[in-house]
Amino acid sequence: MRSFLFLLCIFLLCGCSAFPLSGESALHSSPPPVFQVSTEESSVLDESALPEVPLYVPLLEVPLLCQYPALPTGCEAVAATMVLQYYGAEISPETFAADYLPCSTDFYSYGGKDYGPDPNVSFAGDPFSAYAYGCFAPVIATAVENTPFHLTAECITGLTLEALCETYVANGAPVLIWATTGMREVKAGNAWYLPNGTLFTWPSGEHCYVLIGESEDFFFFADPQTGNAVGYRKDVSQLRFQSLGSNAVYIHP
Repeated sequence: MRSFLFLLCIFLLCGCSAFPLSGESALHSSPPPVFQVSTEESSVLDESALPEVPLYVPLLEVPLLCQYPALPTGCEAVAATMVLQYYGAEISPETFAADYLPCSTDFYSYGGKDYGPDPNVSFAGDPFSAYAYGCFAPVIATAVENTPFHLTAECITGLTLEALCETYVANGAPVLIWATTGMREVKAGNAWYLPNGTLFTWPSGEHCYVLIGESEDFFFFADPQTGNAVGYRKDVSQLRFQSLGSNAVYIHP
C-alpha cells in the first residue's frame, strides 16, 4: 500500500508534464519554448486590464539562439540563422555573419559632415563589435541567398503582423521582422550621410525578431537578445513594427 501511495504521489507531482497539449500538431510545438510576456509600455496600455496570459500557445519550433557574447550588435544575423537552422541548414550565427553578411565599417567625416554606409545595402559596422549599428531587410535577404543552402529570401513590406501570421506563420514558415528592443518606443540615434548624399538617422533601439506565433492578445517572437521566445501585446508590437517601416523577410526552400 505504501508503495502504491508513493508511486501515486510521484505521478501527480511529475507525470502531468509528459502529456502533449491539444491542438499542437498543426505547428512544430513539442515541447513549447519558454517565453516571457511583456507588461511594459504603460503609457500605451492599461496594465490593470491585461488578460490572463496563456501558459502555452502553439509556436513554431525555430532554434532559439542568443546573440551574446559573440554578436552583440548582430541580432539580424542571429535571427536569420535561427530560420536557416529551422530549415535544416548546418550553420552558426558566427559563420553566417563572418562569411555571408555584407558589412561596411566605412564611417568617416569630411567637410564637417559625417558619412557612413547604407543599412539597406550592408551591415553598418561590425556585428562582432558592441560599437556598431545594424542592417535592414534587403541585407539579410542578400546574405541568405549568398549561402550554399539553396534557400530563397523575399523582402516583404507593408503587411501587418497579423497578415504575416496568417499568410506565413500559420503555414509553418517563420518570418524575420524589424521592430525595437523590448518593443520600446523608437528614438532618433546618430545621423550620417549615405553614399548617395541622403542624410540618414539611425533608429535607436532597432532590433530583429523571428515571428513564430500568436494568441488572441499577443504576438510571439524568437528573440536573439535573450535566446528565448517572448510575447508582446499585439497593439504595441504592431506600432513598433510600423515604426521600422513594416519590413520583413520570408525565407523558404
